[in-house]
Amino acid sequence: MSDFCAVRSVAQRATFVIMFLGSIASLVFACSSDKNCTPGFDKGEQFRITVTGRATDTACGILDLAPGTSFVRTAGDLSPLVTPEGCQDRAAAPETPSFASSVIGACMSGPDQLGLVCDAEYPQDCHASVGMAVGPAITRDTTVIDDGEFGMYWSWKGDASVCGPPGGYCRDEYTVRIERLSAVDAGLPEAADQ
Repeated sequence: MSDFCAVRSVAQRATFVIMFLGSIASLVFACSSDKNCTPGFDKGEQFRITVTGRATDTACGILDLAPGTSFVRTAGDLSPLVTPEGCQDRAAAPETPSFASSVIGACMSGPDQLGLVCDAEYPQDCHASVGMAVGPAITRDTTVIDDGEFGMYWSWKGDASVCGPPGGYCRDEYTVRIERLSAVDAGLPEAADQ
């Protein structure tokens, strides 16, 4: 499949997933860092997310993240989704997560805080999408959140008896530690060097 077709495929599935995930994530995560709905970080800032456990007893069994799994999210553009309160979260830059293995393919910015929406294939030859988000809201003065949450929201197209669970939807929720990385920690030039 050409890169153009892969990107188009992700974009087509993402339209439905963005609308679906926006409604789910608004129930789980706060929308922004203050009452004026200003995101608590800028495009390009990086955050290390480390899994500390499961937030719920349920598991999809697709891509289980063990405690200690760590990955970095880079802040991207503002989300296209605007809440009824007029809030926009800052999504993640479109990059495939380091823990993706062979299940998750191309990703694009998602509707939620440090969110992504990715093309997935699970089980083999079954096309799925997975949306990811981080909470609670990260404020400007946040350096570390020890009791954060990270969610992966899976949805399938096609025959649910073959592809995915009944209803075509499943979610994995984890407890995480969220650390704002300084320019030095992230391997970026310091502000004085730019």
